[in-house]
Amino acid sequence: MISTIASISPFVVASSSDLRPSKAYRVPALHVFPEALAVLILSFLKAREICLAITLVDMSWWRLAHSPGLWKQLCVNAGKGGIASTTTLTQQNMTWEDLYKKNPHVPLDFPSIEEAVQAAGSGSCVLIADGEYKEHLRLKKDITLMAVPSEKDKVVIKFETRSENVPCMFIQTREVTLRGLTLVHTCRGTNIWDGNSCILAQHMTCLRIDNCEITSTSGRGLVAVRGSRVIVDSSRITRCAATGFYLGVIGRGGREV
Repeated sequence: MISTIASISPFVVASSSDLRPSKAYRVPALHVFPEALAVLILSFLKAREICLAITLVDMSWWRLAHSPGLWKQLCVNAGKGGIASTTTLTQQNMTWEDLYKKNPHVPLDFPSIEEAVQAAGSGSCVLIADGEYKEHLRLKKDITLMAVPSEKDKVVIKFETRSENVPCMFIQTREVTLRGLTLVHTCRGTNIWDGNSCILAQHMTCLRIDNCEITSTSGRGLVAVRGSRVIVDSSRITRCAATGFYLGVIGRGGREV
């Protein structure tokens, strides 16, 4: 019976004596499965595991590890499937693997938003699973921070510090999009033009805020200065100690909302 099972098992063994617990098995031969089933099995692994381990086994595993179907499934699992369609990828000369690696997921690919932002290239989208993240973010590259849709909970980025005039999110680049996020901020200090705010944007071509909620219990919700342009859609700036929104130059001539 054991020899019969061994003869059809994808885990190839030399003989029934090899079934002893102390005996190491040979490498699983996943190629005996239909490709769709092998891809489904590998899709339960993390992308990092596939890149650092699976690709090194042998050529059959290497081919599976670079299968378009596998990376498309990984994109779907991580909520990246909605970023682009197959048609869009073809037009941009990208693969599903390229799409996955360009747009990191927190915490699947990186444990923190800051690490994901640092690893991402300009123009990338960082997808964030629901939960609370206690982070101070400095965005100096064009990027999108987007919550992965969830029926369970929100994506909350919370920054509380005893330091003076430090924003939750400091943005100094051309274009940034924030989508589906809840930002909560508290710090010390009285400089509500240049620090004590949940979001501080400087020198920006365009900051897009979509379906977000922004709160600062110590200062302003959003400060956009030095020529920054802001588009706010379906969002709330609420429960702020000072005005919710300041647009203009630092200290004078601006518009408060």
